[in-house]
Amino acid sequence: MADRGDTHYSVPSLNLWFLVSSVLFLGTMVWAVIDDWNAEWKQYQRDFRSMELAKAQSARVALEAEGAIGRRDELSRAVYDASIALAAQGSALQDAERRTYELKEDRFKLEEDFKKVKSMLNWQVYGSEKSVLEGDKDIPLLEATELAAYREDVAAKGLLFEVATIAWEAERQKVADMRSAIAQAEKDLASGTKALTQVEERIESLAPGDVATQVANFIRDDLPGLEFIGPNLKVQKFIPSGVTFELNFTKKARIDMCSTCHMGIENGAFAGDAQPYAAHPRLDLFLSSKSPHPAKEFGCTVCHRGAGEGLSFQHSDHRPSDEEEARIWDASRHWHKQHHWDYPMLREQDVEAGCVQCHKSSMELIADSAPRVTDGYRLFEEKGCYACHKVDWFPTDRRPGPALTNLAAKLTPEFTNAWIANPRGFRPTTDMPHFFNLENWPEDEVVVTSEYGAGPEIRGGEWNRAAVASITTFLYDRHPLDAVEPIPADVRAAADAERGREVMNLSGCFACHNTAPFMGETDVLPAVSNNLTERNQMGPNLRGVATKLNADWLYRWILDPNSYWPHTRMPDLRLSETDAMDITAYVFEDPDGIFTDTPHGWEADSEYLSNLDPKVLREQARWYFQKDGRTILESRLDAEWSDTTVLASKLGERLVMTYGCFSCHEISGMETMMPIGTELTSWGSKTVDKLDFGQHYLKEVADLPKLDHHYREGWLERKLLRPRVFDIDKVKVPKDRARMPWFGFSKDEAQAVATFVLGLVNDEVPGKKMEPTAEQVVSDSGMRAVRQNNCMSCHLVDNSLVTFRNESGGIQTVRGMIQPLLDEAVPPSMNSMDAFAADREVAEFNADEEVEEVIIKLLEAEPDYGGPGELHFLELDDLVDVTPSRGGSFVDQVLEYYMFGTSVANESGEPVAWTHGGADDQGVLQIEDVDGQVRPYSATELDKLRWTFAPPVLLNEGHKLQPDWFYNFLASPSEIRKQIRVKMPTFTFDPGEAESIAGYFGNKARWEWHSRYARTLRLAVGRQRLSGLNDPDSHSWNMPADSLAWPIFPLANITESGPGLSAEEMEARMSAQPKLKLDAATIRSIEAGYKTDVLASFDKLKAWGDSQGFTLVGPLKRGTETLERQTASYLDARHSFLAVGESVGAEGVNCYQCHPNGTTYVETPISWAPSLDVVGARLRPDWVREWLWNPPATYVGTAMAVNFGSDEPQYQAQYPSSTNAEQIDAVMDWLYNKDQREVDIQSATIAEQASRIEELEAQQK
Repeated sequence: MADRGDTHYSVPSLNLWFLVSSVLFLGTMVWAVIDDWNAEWKQYQRDFRSMELAKAQSARVALEAEGAIGRRDELSRAVYDASIALAAQGSALQDAERRTYELKEDRFKLEEDFKKVKSMLNWQVYGSEKSVLEGDKDIPLLEATELAAYREDVAAKGLLFEVATIAWEAERQKVADMRSAIAQAEKDLASGTKALTQVEERIESLAPGDVATQVANFIRDDLPGLEFIGPNLKVQKFIPSGVTFELNFTKKARIDMCSTCHMGIENGAFAGDAQPYAAHPRLDLFLSSKSPHPAKEFGCTVCHRGAGEGLSFQHSDHRPSDEEEARIWDASRHWHKQHHWDYPMLREQDVEAGCVQCHKSSMELIADSAPRVTDGYRLFEEKGCYACHKVDWFPTDRRPGPALTNLAAKLTPEFTNAWIANPRGFRPTTDMPHFFNLENWPEDEVVVTSEYGAGPEIRGGEWNRAAVASITTFLYDRHPLDAVEPIPADVRAAADAERGREVMNLSGCFACHNTAPFMGETDVLPAVSNNLTERNQMGPNLRGVATKLNADWLYRWILDPNSYWPHTRMPDLRLSETDAMDITAYVFEDPDGIFTDTPHGWEADSEYLSNLDPKVLREQARWYFQKDGRTILESRLDAEWSDTTVLASKLGERLVMTYGCFSCHEISGMETMMPIGTELTSWGSKTVDKLDFGQHYLKEVADLPKLDHHYREGWLERKLLRPRVFDIDKVKVPKDRARMPWFGFSKDEAQAVATFVLGLVNDEVPGKKMEPTAEQVVSDSGMRAVRQNNCMSCHLVDNSLVTFRNESGGIQTVRGMIQPLLDEAVPPSMNSMDAFAADREVAEFNADEEVEEVIIKLLEAEPDYGGPGELHFLELDDLVDVTPSRGGSFVDQVLEYYMFGTSVANESGEPVAWTHGGADDQGVLQIEDVDGQVRPYSATELDKLRWTFAPPVLLNEGHKLQPDWFYNFLASPSEIRKQIRVKMPTFTFDPGEAESIAGYFGNKARWEWHSRYARTLRLAVGRQRLSGLNDPDSHSWNMPADSLAWPIFPLANITESGPGLSAEEMEARMSAQPKLKLDAATIRSIEAGYKTDVLASFDKLKAWGDSQGFTLVGPLKRGTETLERQTASYLDARHSFLAVGESVGAEGVNCYQCHPNGTTYVETPISWAPSLDVVGARLRPDWVREWLWNPPATYVGTAMAVNFGSDEPQYQAQYPSSTNAEQIDAVMDWLYNKDQREVDIQSATIAEQASRIEELEAQQK
């Protein structure tokens, strides 16, 4: 534009600036295009496509190596041959197809005619009926003859249509028959090359072979500015419904774009690859469409948090797991926390916190899948955190500490004072936390200058001592002594401390308690009770307890714990007065030096009253009663509070309220007070700016987590590890100082609790959180009750596992137990590989040879190796891992005692083996049995001891017990196994707990049946019957036609051992029925009990098993079961079999040799078995049938013999011409109607006596 001189600005200058701005704008546009083309996420996707291509090409190479190319050529040749054969038919096919088309046209025309006349008939009928209904005289009624004519027309047209349809279908079938060969060949080609075709199609889509497509892809994907044209690189996102988060006081839908970079997150083929390409762990549980948490419904950030809409590493708010990773990220990515984002991503180790928001009502159910957060949840309960910190949904509300309402009957004030001051000084493992003498009350620090600044200084030490003594004074003042009933003189006189040692070892005390030595102690006897297990720390360590309690209280506590503490977890062991007294005598006479042993430096505070310094007490009163006002307070101090004891009691009450002692302990007058701690219901949603970092933000403290003002985890973990640490270097008056006590958490425990607390967030998933079914609610509460009552200390609920490298180099796990090594009498520990290695070294030392092989006894059906009770031999080097059984640790203690006794010190102080029965003539230790006799057991077979004298296993217990009996037994136990020294205790269950426990075991058995069925099926189909049976070629699972379902495999009449079918062979067999086909991986997944595959595919497996004639008793039905054998109709039909069954059982099998006849036992206690009188009320018929067929297959190692498994059935004298199955039916008829049989016998006896009397009377006449 020319400069005419009439413009305000210089036109050349404007042109220049326009040029500059245009160039800048153009450059900016180019920059923007290049920047978008070079976005971080696009490079990830390019790399992922290259990785995907490489995997696809590798898969093609693998398929080629397996002969897939050859199979395709072969199948293609079959298609070609079929097409040649079809072409050879000449015009016949064309004529048939033409004829089919013509017939189809004719059929269509006739169908239309038929529809037309039928609609006319319907209309006429409707009009006629309408006129009759409305009485309309203007509408003429059709005569019956006219309607009949319409109907005849419809019938005629319908017949023509039907004839035409038959002709068309016949001609169409003719065409199909002519094409059947090529159709089948094409189907075989498609199915036989499916995997190869999919791989090649994927390769073609990622790296097309034609040049034109390659050029087009290069222009679109590799040149900036054109990728918007059908892009391969796209933003991926999930927008799950019902999942929100709070943003600026509004609820915003979550939009998660994480998979834009994490492209392989749902693809199992990328498991183990580097980030961000790796697949998510546990796709059976997360993200996949079949999992409980599909990505489309849950997204990512609801669990991981972070900024889901970020499309770069930085803007997604990624979080390093530790400082080392943070340094690496800073160096490679200039990483820093995304400012002003209130939902930082959780660290990898804390990600389980996301489970809590959806699983508040099912925390026990997710324990196996989310172990860390579940550990935190359980620690939160065990340490009593919920008592001070409200969590509105938390399921436990009982006070975790004992009631203090009769404290004086149990403890002396001197002990109590020392205990309050330093609980771990007496019991280092106690759950009671430390409230006093912590770091915010240093011994020599001036706490306050008394008398409002005019008096002497008071230091932390004297302040703490006065506070503790005041609390002690208050507790004993508020709770006067209510003396327990003394031990009867005759009971005390008969006490036997030596016998008490054995009673303690065998009656169940050490299932929950231990006497483990204090840290640093080495001069202790190697007694069984000194060993710590997972379960024997439920109750307190009993070391030193004789210095704490008095004998009268302990005796009464053992007999009836509930009388002292109504909500105690300590059950009534149902011990006799003699047993309770002997235990008491053992504790207080303490021949082993256990119960008077206390940690170094511990002593009761006999001078605690001297700590009640009036100067300190008055100053504490001025602070804790500050609200009363100075005038009133000083007048009280000079009047009613001038007595030191009165003042101490008042001050102690206020301190108890200040520190919240009433939250954990029942204290008279404080039963309804509210907890003092911060509510934690939604603490995980608290923003970091609301936390008080004190003076520690920039300070690193050794052995404590690092603090970061962007994150809460460090603050929370430090608070748990050292609760008062944030008071350091701050000036605070006494009332404002931190009060949270010190629990002595380990770092792992603190991290677990922190993970749980981080999961306590505001509800962000109203539409997605788990709404448990009634069955799940029962299972969750039942699992919690089992854990809280420590049932698994005595009872085994899941078998141990052995993991090893199989012959093909793969890793395999079986339910089994490693047998004793070399010359050892007991199996090695399976608690861990380290524990196993330690026992192996002992065995090698004792035998002076190396272990080269381990023998695994299978405990359940393992289709790749064998059936229950069979052995698998394994090279030691192939052993990978061992997993202990769930529960039953007390069983090991019982067995150890029966085999080796316990250790006591001889006169020289050396440990020697001991039992109360002493040694017999051969020097073998003897144990006192329940009949009062002593017998040696060290040479008895281990399995025999285990199944006779140890608490029973609870494997498949829901399948075994009738629910009503189970519930009643839990509520009020009765004696089942009279030979066992440890009795089932009487627990004080909360309402609903006993029902939940019974329901949990029922649900557990019902769910595990699927896995059990699948494993047994694969094992069974791979075996055959003995050649001596009627049909040696039939399958081992087929049963006689008149019998019920075949029970758990293997049975006694099947002697072949070893594996069943392989999963691949099973897949091949199932392929014969395409609708039931399952691949080998799915079969194994069902066998492992993976819920996703069980729900999706078990029905197919079951249908295939049915088609093979295989049946397995079960599954357990829901609801109340009716015992058919006890119904009147059943008894009417089979009444005579009661006598037959009794004859088979009592005379043939000789049941009463082990089982009592009434209350009479024939053999010694080692042979005793449960009474048969309760079978009808106690056991489910399905389980009894399995048990009678083959007891060792149900409980491996049981002493119960196989009585009905012989090829030629026994007991023909009692039941002539009977089969094993018929004998079992008869015995079950007797067992389930024993009371009726006794009535029959009594009636027969009465009738016989009456007949005899009549005969005598007749003779006299």
